[in-house]
Amino acid sequence: MDTQELLESAFVEVLEKFAFMFGEPVSPSDLTPPNDPFWQASIGFSGPQKGLLQVAAASSFCVQLAANVLGIDLKCMTPEAGADAFKELLNVVCGELLEKMAGTDVVFNLTIPQVETKPPEEWGPLTLDSQMRGLLVDEMPVLIKLEMTS
Repeated sequence: MDTQELLESAFVEVLEKFAFMFGEPVSPSDLTPPNDPFWQASIGFSGPQKGLLQVAAASSFCVQLAANVLGIDLKCMTPEAGADAFKELLNVVCGELLEKMAGTDVVFNLTIPQVETKPPEEWGPLTLDSQMRGLLVDEMPVLIKLEMTS
């Protein structure tokens, strides 16, 4: 498997185990863009390999993620809880991906996950990036990307 396939696999597996959500790979251009601002999260890693993992999703996805992870009714969730769950998802996915890429005996250092709010018009240009992968998670659009650096 190449690194992009490993990324998709790690993301889908973590979603299922971590949040009881199910994702299927789709072309980024086939995803319906969010109508509202969306969140873009990133986490860097260094060690034998260096890189940056990025995920973009509607805030509604992140709030649903938080509700699933915490086992709390969706109506009780806040955007802040959604952002925290999104960062934790990114952290767990990055760990799973690095384990798939390098095994369990290799040590990596991870940065603290960061989340930014982006206007809806910035979603389209992300889908044009050839390294971007698309997922439909419980009918919600998610974009994922892994950039390896030297």
